Amino acid sequence: MAIDNIVIVGGGSSGWLAAAHLSHNLPEHVKITLIESTHISSLGKQGIGEGTQPFTTPFLFNCGLKFDDWMLKADCIHKYGVEFIDWASDNVFVDNDTQEMGVLGPDVMFHNYWLAKKPTIKEYFDCMPSYTLAKNNKAPKAGHQALDYTPGFLDPPHDAFHFDAQKLAGVLKEHCKDRINYIDDVIVEVKINEYGVDKLITQSKQEITADLFIDCSGFKSILLEGALHEPFDSLEDILFNNNAVVIHTEYKDKHKEMHPYTKAFAMDAGWRWSIPTYSRIGNGYVYSDKFITKDEAETVLRKTINEYNAPAYHIKMKTGTHNKIAVKNVYAVGLAAGFVEPLEATGISFATFAIHNLTKCLVDNNGELDKDFLNSEYNISLNEIINFVFLHYALAPKQDTPYWKATKQVPYPESAKIVLDKFVPNPPNTIREKGYFGMFHVGQWFSLLYGYNMYNKYVYNIDDHIVKYGNWVNTMYVNRTKHALDIFPNQFDYLKNFYKG
Repeated sequence: MAIDNIVIVGGGSSGWLAAAHLSHNLPEHVKITLIESTHISSLGKQGIGEGTQPFTTPFLFNCGLKFDDWMLKADCIHKYGVEFIDWASDNVFVDNDTQEMGVLGPDVMFHNYWLAKKPTIKEYFDCMPSYTLAKNNKAPKAGHQALDYTPGFLDPPHDAFHFDAQKLAGVLKEHCKDRINYIDDVIVEVKINEYGVDKLITQSKQEITADLFIDCSGFKSILLEGALHEPFDSLEDILFNNNAVVIHTEYKDKHKEMHPYTKAFAMDAGWRWSIPTYSRIGNGYVYSDKFITKDEAETVLRKTINEYNAPAYHIKMKTGTHNKIAVKNVYAVGLAAGFVEPLEATGISFATFAIHNLTKCLVDNNGELDKDFLNSEYNISLNEIINFVFLHYALAPKQDTPYWKATKQVPYPESAKIVLDKFVPNPPNTIREKGYFGMFHVGQWFSLLYGYNMYNKYVYNIDDHIVKYGNWVNTMYVNRTKHALDIFPNQFDYLKNFYKG
C-alpha cells in the first residue's frame, strides 16, 4: 500500500528534522501532520549545546536549507572534531577531515604511510590540518559564504557544527510549517489494531489517523514501545553511562573560548563535554549512577567549570535500543528508536540517518514501506555506533578509578571483536572496505585506533616510491596548514562577520 498520509508524533529535533526532510522530498500529494504539545516542558526548552557528524549538514541542505537559513538562528559554530583529554597519556583527536588526506596508490591510503613512518601520537596529530586549525581556534574558511576553503581541507557542505538543539528545531519548524499540517495538542490515548496504530486520541478529542506514524516521542517511545510493545534491549552492561547533568556558562573571552571542536574530558565516573555555541558554552557531565550520585556529579561539574550560580539540568538517559524500529505502520526516529550515549555526537546524526533512509525508501519504492530495508539499515548503523563508542572506553589506557577499571572488565561484543580483527593489523581502507563505513568515516576510525596505540606492535612496509610520494603529500599538507593559519581568521571573528552579513 502506498503511503499518502504520514503523522509525526513529537516535535523537538527529531520530529522537525523528519517534517522538514519528508515535506521537501516527498510528492506534494503526501499529507504530513506533526503533533506536539508546546505546553509540555522539557530540558530541550532550555537549549542544549550539541554537536553533529558531517552527515548532518548535507541532510539540512536536502531539507531545502542553506547556511544562511540556520547557522545564526541555531547559534551554530564550526566543529573540526573531538579532542579526548586525559583518556590516555596523549590526548586523542578524532576529526572530521582526515579522510581527505587521500590515496597514495592502489589500495594504499595515507594511513599506510603513517604506519610505515611510525610517528609519535603527538607528531601524528600535529600533522593533521584539522587538528592544527582547531587548536588555533581558526575558522575553516576566510569569507562570508564564499566557501573559499584551501583545497584539501573541509569539503563543504560536509562540515560539522556545534549548535543549540532547541533553536535548530525552531528553525526547522519555521521552515516547513506551511507545508505540513501542524497540531498543538496532547495525545491521551493510542488505539491499535492488527495493522499497528489505528488512531490517536488527543486531549481536545481529535481523532488522528494515518498510513504511517513516525514516533519521535523521545525516551517515552509511546508508539513503538508503549503501544506496540516492541522489546527494548538495554546497553548498560557494556556502556555504563545513564545520566547527565548540564550547565551553561557565559563567555569571558570569545576569541579564546569559542573553540571549533568538542572537548571530552575523562572524569572519575564518566566524561565531561565542553561544547561552545555562538551565544554560550554548554557543559555536561555524563556519568553512571553506579559510581557517583546525582548531587555529587553536579557538585563536581560546578567545581570543574567554576560555575555556582547557573541552573543545572539533570537528564536520565535510557541507554539501549529496540529490536526493530519499523514495526507494522510505525517507524521510530531519534530517542524513541534507541540511544547509545552523547559521546561522538551520534544523537542528531543517527536521527538524520533514519529519516534519510525512510525518505529514500518511500521515493525508491513509489511510496511503499520496506520495513526489512529500514530495520537492516538501522541495525548496521547502530552496531557501528555501539562499536565505535565502546572502543573509546575499552581501548583507553585510563583505569585509575573504579569506573574506569570496570570499563576494562566488560566483555567485547562480537561485532567489536570483528572490527579490531579487521582493522588491526590491517588499517581501515576506504577502497577495500567500501560500504562498511556509515556514521564514521575511515579517518575517524584510524584516528581513534592510532591514538590508542593499537598499531604499535606491528611492522608495516610500503614501497619506497610510495614513501617518497607520501613525504611529498605530507609536506604539501604541512605547507597548506601553515598557509591556512595565516589566512583563516579566528573562529569568533569569522562568525561575527558571517552573522553581520
